Amino acid sequence: MKYILAYMAFAVYVINISVHEFDVYYFRGVITDSSALCLIYSILFTDMVSVIFLSLVLYFQIDYLKDFRPLDQVGGIRQGILFSSISITVISRLFRHLISERDKFRLLSIRDSLTPTATMSHTLETGQKWLYEGCSVTLLIIDTDRFKQINNTYGYSAGNNVLIQVAQVLKDETSEFTSIIGRMGGNEFIVLVKDSNMHPGLLSRRLYNTLKNKLFILDPEIDPIKLSFAIGEAHSHGDKNTSIERLLNNADKNMFINKFKNIRGSIYTKQEPPILTDAGYDFLNVLAEKDMYTFVHSGYTAYYASLLAIELNLPSQFVDDIYTAGWLHDIGKTIISSDIIRKSGKLTDKEYLVMKNHVDYGISILKHLDLSETIINGVKHHHEQWNGSGYPRNLSGDGISLEGRIVQIADSFSAMIVKRVYRDTLTHEEALAELISKSGTQFDPNLVSLFVKRLEALEAS
Repeated sequence: MKYILAYMAFAVYVINISVHEFDVYYFRGVITDSSALCLIYSILFTDMVSVIFLSLVLYFQIDYLKDFRPLDQVGGIRQGILFSSISITVISRLFRHLISERDKFRLLSIRDSLTPTATMSHTLETGQKWLYEGCSVTLLIIDTDRFKQINNTYGYSAGNNVLIQVAQVLKDETSEFTSIIGRMGGNEFIVLVKDSNMHPGLLSRRLYNTLKNKLFILDPEIDPIKLSFAIGEAHSHGDKNTSIERLLNNADKNMFINKFKNIRGSIYTKQEPPILTDAGYDFLNVLAEKDMYTFVHSGYTAYYASLLAIELNLPSQFVDDIYTAGWLHDIGKTIISSDIIRKSGKLTDKEYLVMKNHVDYGISILKHLDLSETIINGVKHHHEQWNGSGYPRNLSGDGISLEGRIVQIADSFSAMIVKRVYRDTLTHEEALAELISKSGTQFDPNLVSLFVKRLEALEAS
């Protein structure tokens, strides 16, 4: 389109010269007309090459004026054309650059650099403007729980992915209103809604239900997880004397109240939570706070342990208990230092001894809950090995409880396939091959055979 317009402008210029007699007054205006044409080129094209090229075409088109005017006059026209082309192009590019930089800094002042939301200052300024106009304003603060654990476990890229998805949910859920969404920094967002007729509290409940049920994608190689949120809400009710700062403060207080109410909010992956008492869920919440990777890994351990139990045709209650044992098998790590749990390199001998204590720590924690012997044994024996080289009791063979042997296989398989920032994962095929290679030494060979059969059947279906 730019080139079509440029050639049309040139055609108009040539026709304009052709239909007029070359009197003195018109001939003096040729330079002016040429300059105007150069200005058109500089506006249409952002690169100097295009402008200079078209100007040179114009430069050589002036040749036929030699039949009407002395050569010195024709030369002056040529020089005027080239001078106009260069100067107008340079000035145009300078102004274009200045305008671009101005727009860039303006966008930086009103738009968050990561998410499709506004900055905090621009959001509050907009809200205050609505209040001055006498509009009713609803203000909501949305806080993402355990966001630090996501960054620590999966890296800042995964955390950024979560923030972008949260912002998109907020945008979609408020699209029917006159609203603005801003990022308060970190993992908090602010939503302002103008003149909403929605009943107080209804919007925050709708946002909360949508967010808590959404599966967030951390990384293409990691299964999506659910997160927990706290939302605070405040309303101006059309009061012109209410400031945006007061609304923000009221919403902030309301958000913290809801955060404590929702302490046991859903933080589970696609795996369903186990059936536990409130105290049991509290322990799992502490584990999620301590290390999100261990929490997610425990969910997968529960899933694969229950698959193996089903393959063994065990009673449904046993399967349920195995599932719960999978969730709780690493609960003792809540007592171990985060520096050891999240260490990316190899543990020292001293650190490894501390880590091995997590089994006994877990039993000490769980003895306060009313759990079945199957669950306790699954936790107690999940690091014992078939050849007796495991811990903490150096049990071997059938001396290890069946539930312990099942959880051990599920635990090892999950550890190999669940992604961690500083460690590559194995494919299902590679992980199964690793289980087979250690069958009869680390793992019960019969259980490994059944587990491989079950997983291969699932892959084929």
